[in-house]
Amino acid sequence: MPGINVTTAVRTGPVGTTDIVSGQAFMIGATERGPVDEPLLLRSFQDYITYYGNYQADSLYMHAKTFFDEGGSRLWVRRAHSGAASAAIAGTATIRDSAASASMLISAKTPGPWSSNLSVEVQDSTTAGSTVASAAYRILIRLDNELVLTTRDLVDITDGVNVINSSGISHLVEASGPVVPNAGLPVAASAEDFQPGAAADPTVASIASDLLGNDSDARTRYADGAFSANLKS
Repeated sequence: MPGINVTTAVRTGPVGTTDIVSGQAFMIGATERGPVDEPLLLRSFQDYITYYGNYQADSLYMHAKTFFDEGGSRLWVRRAHSGAASAAIAGTATIRDSAASASMLISAKTPGPWSSNLSVEVQDSTTAGSTVASAAYRILIRLDNELVLTTRDLVDITDGVNVINSSGISHLVEASGPVVPNAGLPVAASAEDFQPGAAADPTVASIASDLLGNDSDARTRYADGAFSANLKS
């Protein structure tokens, strides 16, 4: 019979993934924030902003933006800093009870002075308009003066810790408590800035050390510009 004959078959064998890599790179250098002990895989420039922060002079910000603007799809980023990782300090904010005892400690998730851009506020649930009779307080956290978290009504310290640590900003902050045994519930307090952390800007030598480990000859050649660590493919 004239026409088009369609033949179907069941495909066997391996099936490729939908993650087609059009370009990838590994970058190591200064960033506003982010982990100092491991690289992260980024799939968009928004991922970079989320985990590594905003523009800073001599940071990887514009390099990452250019990479994704030009069609890159997978970017591994490793934040570098000078000195031992133990010297990198994360900023903190302390939430207190009615007796000024430390109820909860909220720490920036990664080190550096960027944490001074964070602030935390405690609201009494009745002031916040709670309709839950057993609720005691709410926590509001801001980054760069922008509200990034408003918790639900919280009934005790452990509840607050769990809500913060499972929230959408768990890559920015982490909570612990009670800090002082038998501390009472947090009381309402106006917004308080985090204490700034510390993380020294990286040098060529420190980047080479992070990247090349204990290979002293390779570190020397890298510092002298003898080869590039660009892994773009």
